[in-house]
Amino acid sequence: MKLVPIILIAVTLLLTGCLTNSTETGPCAGLSDSAKDECFFEELSCSKIKNDKSRDSCVAELAKAKDDVTVCDLIVDSATKDFCTQTFAVKEGNFEVCMGIKTPYWQNNCFNSIATDTNDDTLCAFIVNDKQRISCYKEIAFKTNNTDLCVFTEDRDFCVYTIAKNTKDFKLCDKIESSLNQNACRLKVAKERNDKSLCKEIKIADLVQICNEHFDSA
Repeated sequence: MKLVPIILIAVTLLLTGCLTNSTETGPCAGLSDSAKDECFFEELSCSKIKNDKSRDSCVAELAKAKDDVTVCDLIVDSATKDFCTQTFAVKEGNFEVCMGIKTPYWQNNCFNSIATDTNDDTLCAFIVNDKQRISCYKEIAFKTNNTDLCVFTEDRDFCVYTIAKNTKDFKLCDKIESSLNQNACRLKVAKERNDKSLCKEIKIADLVQICNEHFDSA
C-alpha cells in the first residue's frame, strides 16, 4: 500500500521537471502573436519569428549586425533579399553587385547611392527610373560643379545657372542657351561677387540698369 503514494510522488516530480524544462525564458516569454514576433525581432532571434515577412526583415537586420552579406541568402522573399544585398553593395561601393539585383527599385537605389557617394556619374546611366536618373546627374553636377552633366537634367539652363551662382564663375553664364537666362545669370554672379564692373558685361539694358542700381544703392 505504501508503494502507490511513492509512485505518485515520483510521477509528480517527473511531470514538474518536464514542465519546468519546457517553460520559455527570456525577455519574450509570456508574449504572444505579433507582440512576440516584435520582441524576437528586437532580439534578432529571427528563426523564432512566425510571420514570414517579419522573419525576412529580421534576417536583413541580422546580416547588417553581423556585417555578413551571406546571411542575406537566408531570406526567402526576393525583394527583401535584394534590399539586404544592396545594403552591402552600397557600403562596399561595389556596383557590380548591383548588376545582380533583380528588383528594379532596389537596383536603382543601389546604382544611385554608389554614384552619388563616389560622384561617379557614369553609374547614373544604369538607373532605369527616369526621375531618379535625372536626380542622380543633378546631384553630382552640383556636388562637383560639372556643367557638362546639366544636359542630363530636366532644365539644363537652371542647372548651369545654379553652378555659376554657387561658384561665382561669371564665364559659366555663357553656357546658358536662353539669352534672358544667360544675362540673369550674369546679374546674379555680379551681385554674388559684389563686382559692379561686371554690370557692363550684361547684354540686356533693363538688367544692366538693375545691376547698376543694386550697387549704387548699397
